[in-house]
Amino acid sequence: MFECTKNLPNRYMGKGIHPSDTPRINLSNAEDIRREMSKIYRETRNMKIPASDATKLVFILTQILKAYESEVIEKQLTRLENRTWER
Repeated sequence: MFECTKNLPNRYMGKGIHPSDTPRINLSNAEDIRREMSKIYRETRNMKIPASDATKLVFILTQILKAYESEVIEKQLTRLENRTWER
């Protein structure tokens, strides 16, 4: 068993789900992150994933979104500062 899967809940291990079995999700911009949150919401509403798991996943996605937004703001600020110094 891989170290990263050692402590996974039995509900995942019993189904033969392994982290490498899941497709890579593109989270490279705010729209991708929003789309993934929407997918989790729909899956929760359709009872495909437990609400407790959905809460955790959306929390993680929210943190990723905050980091992405901070990066975008920082890049814009740097660009504006450079433009100001060029004048």
